[in-house]
Order: sequence, then C-alpha cells, then structure tokens
Amino acid sequence: TEMRVGGVTGARVRPTRPVGLGRVLYLHGGGYVVGSTVSHRGLMATVAHHAGVEVIGIDYRLAPEHPFPAAPDDCEAVARWLAASPADVPVIVQAPIYPVASDTSQHSSFAMFTEDFLLTGAAMAWFNDQYGGDAGDPRHTPMVGDCTNTPPTVVCTAGLDPLRDSGREYAAHLV
Repeated sequence: TEMRVGGVTGARVRPTRPVGLGRVLYLHGGGYVVGSTVSHRGLMATVAHHAGVEVIGIDYRLAPEHPFPAAPDDCEAVARWLAASPADVPVIVQAPIYPVASDTSQHSSFAMFTEDFLLTGAAMAWFNDQYGGDAGDPRHTPMVGDCTNTPPTVVCTAGLDPLRDSGREYAAHLV
C-alpha cells in the first residue's frame, strides 16, 4: 500500500499473518543516492512475513538532486510521525545494515576490500561525492553525536565488506 507523510512518499507492507505489535521503519540502502521502496519491496515483505509486523518503507529524497541533509530530514519526519501515532508502540531496537557511521576510508576493511567486490572504493567515492554532507554532523556520521539515548542496537555487517569496520566501530561505540 502506498502512503504519504507530509512530502515524503513510501509504502506499507503488512504481514500475511500478524503476530507482533508495532511496526518496522525500513530505510532502504543505496548510499542515499539510489534505491526505493520498489527496489527493496521484497526485503520489506520478507521482514513483515517473518516478524509478523507492518513494515513502513520511505522513499526519502535522493542525492545528487537532493544532497545532505534531505534524506535524514525525510527519515526523521517519518520516524516522528510514527512515534506520534497513539496506536503505535515505542521504538525498541534499531538494526543498521552495513552502516556508514564513521570515515570508512580510515578502516582496514576499506583497504582490504576496496577492489574486486560489489562495493568498490571508486563506488564509495562516487556515493560520497553525490551525497555530500558534513562529516561533523551526527545525521551524517552518527558517532560524532551523543549516542547515550540510542535504542538497543543490532548492527549487521558482512565479513568481506569495505564498510565492515565502520559498523563494528559503531557497535563498540554504543556499548
């Protein structure tokens, strides 16, 4: 089902057999440059089916047409809308998948896996150039902000990924 919150569009995927309370706010991957709820609908449906909860995905504005901070502004607007809804339960966990939470170019995983893998160093440079932003802004680089009120977190990383060490560093920072 398509949806709109203010100027942000998105999609709701309901489980075939509801078993849980609450919702999942799904922010698709793509470096804030590519992707949509259409490209990630299968994953959203899988989460909805297995978790038994509704999944809300949003089509945040993409760079380069809408550089930083457009995407995090859209994500925050929808998260605040969900939190203000009286029928909803509070956020109980965040689960970033392959997060960029720090300067990836400084990590050994970036050096080890920058070539011959799906996400290359050249692709990362392209994504960074398109997205822009201020690495000193916590909406761009979460670890530079105050993380004391961050909900419980499950950080998902992959072993042969240039982003691996950024995710691990973020997980250690939250402990």
